Amino acid sequence: MFYEVNYDEETRVLLEGQASGALSKGGSSGPSFIPDEALNNSIKLIKQVAQKVTSEIAPVVDGTYCAMDITFSVRADGNGTVMIAQDPSLGQFQVTIKRPILKRSS
Repeated sequence: MFYEVNYDEETRVLLEGQASGALSKGGSSGPSFIPDEALNNSIKLIKQVAQKVTSEIAPVVDGTYCAMDITFSVRADGNGTVMIAQDPSLGQFQVTIKRPILKRSS
């Protein structure tokens, strides 16, 4: 299913996602259908996870001979609910955080 998202006044984005439980069953008593929030919440989650990884894990790797390559993806539904996908290849947005090997300072 595709959700039309108004990114700004001039740009519309089609976001592919699974229907939420309420929508897929045709019920109207569930949360309101807000596809714009799916894109906004996805971007917010990507930023939060990337910041957390770089602020807490990268300092541990710095100064070692280890490189860091962390990949995750974000999935969203038409209600704006977002989650980190169990399988990174199944999300709408795949993010890779790379940190090269940094030499130790003498």
